[in-house]
Amino acid sequence: MKYVIMTCLAAISFHANTAEWTSFQKDALGVDEQAVYTISAFSQVDYFSTFSHRGEFLWEIPFGSTIISWRKENKQLYILSKTRNGSAYFISCIDPSCGSILWEKGIFEPIPRDQNRELGTLE
Repeated sequence: MKYVIMTCLAAISFHANTAEWTSFQKDALGVDEQAVYTISAFSQVDYFSTFSHRGEFLWEIPFGSTIISWRKENKQLYILSKTRNGSAYFISCIDPSCGSILWEKGIFEPIPRDQNRELGTLE
């Protein structure tokens, strides 16, 4: 019984600490006043697709990386993805009205300092 109570308290504590992240989507389906958003994950490519509320296809973007999460904020759509081998993450900012990528930034796995010396890139 003590184990059950401790587990519940830990879960409540974890939820309280991550409350500000709850609006960040991990779901494969999202709906707002403008459109229906879907994530279709396949072995080599993920697709972020958008449809009207009547089911009309609007636009689609393929991602070679795995889509982890997404969020629509300030009339822009942000998508976080991770390379399939886990060596980098990408943040993509998309215009939700047409699907054009406004910008994309990569976050790459750091090279350990010893490897940098071997490569001659850092002293």
